[in-house]
Amino acid sequence: MKFLNGKTIRAYSVADGEIFKNEGDLTEMEKEFIEKEIRNAKDEEELEWINGEGKLLCISDEENVLKMAEKWSINPDKIDQINIQELGTIIEY
Repeated sequence: MKFLNGKTIRAYSVADGEIFKNEGDLTEMEKEFIEKEIRNAKDEEELEWINGEGKLLCISDEENVLKMAEKWSINPDKIDQINIQELGTIIEY
């Protein structure tokens, strides 16, 4: 999910090949991931899947998700390399 000034800009959630949430416009990064998948399609059948129902599913592989998380905020795989204090307030209670 991507928020700006408290408003949802982009929300996307998928699990086990099922899309649970798809809100907001595709980000440029998501569009780039889809274009890369189209360029790398192995055959016509895969290309048809990407251009159809697979368009959003193809962006949800682990590598793409982590790249997007890093661009938007933090990559959970690199949490040990981050000075948490530099992130500011994540949550207050």
